Amino acid sequence: MSDELTELPEGWKWTSIEAIAIYVQRGKSPKYVERSELPVINQRSIRWHGIELEYLKFIHPEQWSQWSEERFLQIGDILWNSTGTGTIGRATIYSGLTGYSKAVADSHVTVIRTHGHNAKLLHFWIIALISLMWYSQHSFARCAYHPNETLFPRLASESYRDV
Repeated sequence: MSDELTELPEGWKWTSIEAIAIYVQRGKSPKYVERSELPVINQRSIRWHGIELEYLKFIHPEQWSQWSEERFLQIGDILWNSTGTGTIGRATIYSGLTGYSKAVADSHVTVIRTHGHNAKLLHFWIIALISLMWYSQHSFARCAYHPNETLFPRLASESYRDV
């Protein structure tokens, strides 16, 4: 841990993801088919607010038995993009998929299964971490929020200069 951040509020303590998680694992690379009963959540489908169903892919039924029970997503799992230009770092909390009883993550997604109560806190920490990294890479004095972008600002253009 950083020496600069050693003082914490009373009752707080430093920890690691491994200490609050019961499962941390990247997904597997499946053989895809056009459609099946087992969806695969990939990095493109993960958004800060949830899963965008139009980007789901599907596992070939012959491969279903190759996934151990722990690899099937559970409500409350954090899905964190491990790779991808423009998608790396994006995360969401899995809340199930309408019409599907099971789902898995592909190899570009890390699944973090916490002890329940820590999932939202960890998700917010990921958002803060990615936001901090994004801000540190951009040198600007002001930013403006686009009404359709809920978390990340775009660089201020001349039209927003005095906002």
